[in-house]
Amino acid sequence: MIIKPLSASADIASAANSTINDATLIRVVNVSNATVKITVAGSVATDLYVTAGESVIIEKEQGAATTSNGSTVWATKIAYAN
Repeated sequence: MIIKPLSASADIASAANSTINDATLIRVVNVSNATVKITVAGSVATDLYVTAGESVIIEKEQGAATTSNGSTVWATKIAYAN
């Protein structure tokens, strides 16, 4: 997989993730030993689960807040993935 990162990684459980919230495409990595729930609060709030060690790419609305129930989930704003 090739990605084009546009920001440094940020812990999505922190309040200081405005770059991630403003993104429309993010790569999320769960670096913990447990499955975590990711919530994307767009016009319709949605949840997804990311297993331990897994990374996913999420397309979301610009400005949609992205949060996690774990403190070991990092996200990076990206331009594309192929």
